[in-house]
Amino acid sequence: MRLKKRPIALLLAVLMLVSLCGCDPMSLLPSDYDIAKLERAFSGVDINRDETITFDQIEYSRPDVDAMKRLGGDIEKLLDEHASRKDIVSSLDDFLDMYTNFSTMTVLAGIYNDLDVNNEYYAEEYSYCSSMWGEVLRIFDDVMLACSNSHMYAFLDANYFGGFLEESYSYEDGYIPDDELVELQTKESKLLNDYRRLLIDLYASDSYDIYEEYNGPVAEIYIELVKLRRAIAEFIGYDSYIEYAYDGFGREYEPDDLDEYTDAVKQKLVPLYKELSGTGTFDDMYYELRELSEDETLSVLSAAVQKMGDGVYEPMLFMKNSGLYDISASDSKLDSSYVIYLDDYDVPYLFSKTYGYSDDILTVGHEFGHFVDYYINYGVDMSNDSAEMFSQGMEYLLLEYIDDEDLAAELTRFKMLDALYLYVSQLSLNEFEERVYELSDEELTVDNINSIYAEVAAEYGYADEYDADLLPYLWIDISHLFIQPFYVISYCVSDSAAFGLYEQELGQAGSGLDAYLSLVDVSDEYGFLELLENEGLSSPLTADTIDRIAVTLRNRIAA
Repeated sequence: MRLKKRPIALLLAVLMLVSLCGCDPMSLLPSDYDIAKLERAFSGVDINRDETITFDQIEYSRPDVDAMKRLGGDIEKLLDEHASRKDIVSSLDDFLDMYTNFSTMTVLAGIYNDLDVNNEYYAEEYSYCSSMWGEVLRIFDDVMLACSNSHMYAFLDANYFGGFLEESYSYEDGYIPDDELVELQTKESKLLNDYRRLLIDLYASDSYDIYEEYNGPVAEIYIELVKLRRAIAEFIGYDSYIEYAYDGFGREYEPDDLDEYTDAVKQKLVPLYKELSGTGTFDDMYYELRELSEDETLSVLSAAVQKMGDGVYEPMLFMKNSGLYDISASDSKLDSSYVIYLDDYDVPYLFSKTYGYSDDILTVGHEFGHFVDYYINYGVDMSNDSAEMFSQGMEYLLLEYIDDEDLAAELTRFKMLDALYLYVSQLSLNEFEERVYELSDEELTVDNINSIYAEVAAEYGYADEYDADLLPYLWIDISHLFIQPFYVISYCVSDSAAFGLYEQELGQAGSGLDAYLSLVDVSDEYGFLELLENEGLSSPLTADTIDRIAVTLRNRIAA
């Protein structure tokens, strides 16, 4: 959650602007205000990062939601009683600290549970924290609205929230808090927890029979989530959930803007995928990989990153020295990879389950790209697509910085095949989601959902790779469909942008890396498409982009 970070960052920007106008920025705040906290959240260099404790020193404790609610009530009372600015600002600081602590503890419980899915304590704690998000958001909303409707509104919005209240908490803009929304969000959290428990069983099973067994229970959860999310979008004022999701991901384009892009993938990449799939190329790609331990994986990755220079090597050293990662192959770990942010400590954490083969370098490298971005920008990006561009861009760039030429060639071929599969699989999932969410409540049945998945798998060329009886059930372990609806299109769009960086690097060594670092440096200021345009890079959403990618993929796979 980034709501604390955004108001603080905007406040510092306001203070800087005022100082340029010849005013004393500190006169706007109490004399003892902790300006260092603002600098840590906004500046490119964190003066306290050398003092960051290691991950094993970070302790979990269940957040006190009742205390947060009481403090929220106290703030409303202070505003009603026209208390001093110092008291109100101090209480808001404490409240935002409690808010980010709730976020941090939720993340921490999730990490510990993912490290050992059999740990019942952290499973229960994560379930508790995630189930309380609706209530916490309601408490947060109540405080923001109290600020928005108080005598302090102009002062707080200009000098503390930097326009955040006017932008997001104005009755005139149609914002209306309601217990019904909290109830919907709480139901959503419960359904996701139910799915998480079933997903652990799916990942742990060594038999495909479990997919047919779990299809019904998982599909029923999905059906309820679709209905619930459509209700949430309607309640907030959207015509559809897909519009709500696109806004939430910070996208500067609409679903209709992807028509040319999607058609080009179907015309250029799907045929290439079918052609190679028919020769068994994708069946063989994993057998061509060498065995590699987790220590060797990290060693190869570290050496390549060091060659890239301080811009990415500094985050690597920080990650390793602070223990902010786990790339073990433990059987008790969740079968997943991600980077997540610990707001209380202003640090990212990298989680990845490895499997002992050389493609682990790319998997961990992908997440390290997220780590670099989050390290530099304190966990804030203007766009989800930008964040994915940096993770996928790191994979591509690594191919040109790995010392072992044979290993680099091996991974380049693997990555090109993997990229081709990404476009086919993720665009098919995006189409699957769009078709499911267009179904009426009456049409939203287990059989219809299964049929849609089988149809898109056939259209995108991978249906024949699976037993026909099994195929309709294989969507149930794709967690993004449940946890982050309409996210998957970002993998394709962002990969198209990342591929442009790779092509730059192929054309002139170092140029793609320089562009990567330039983009990361300002990604907290600009949206995805604007970011690319400012760097002089072409839009990834065109048929020409896909045509160019198809040529490069074919050539490098054949090399």
